[in-house]
Amino acid sequence: AERIGQSFLEPGPLLGPYPSGAPAIFIGQAAALGQPAGLIGAVGDDDFGRLNIDRLRALGTDVSAIAVHTGHATGTAFVTYRADASRHFV
Repeated sequence: AERIGQSFLEPGPLLGPYPSGAPAIFIGQAAALGQPAGLIGAVGDDDFGRLNIDRLRALGTDVSAIAVHTGHATGTAFVTYRADASRHFV
């Protein structure tokens, strides 16, 4: 979400998509630092899955062990930030 304190219960601007997830962020940054790094996982055969694989590949991550499942959607999460800096996920 764009604003701190923005709720999913009312209309508001959302930015993204930002392909990520804690393991993918960590592995991507290790690869970007020049360390040999790869990720074993699965995504759906959709835009979000391709975004994640493309981002990791661009950072130098070995993505050969990421399966792409036709007919399935990649898991997604939406995040807003509360005024106390905590996050709210849907």
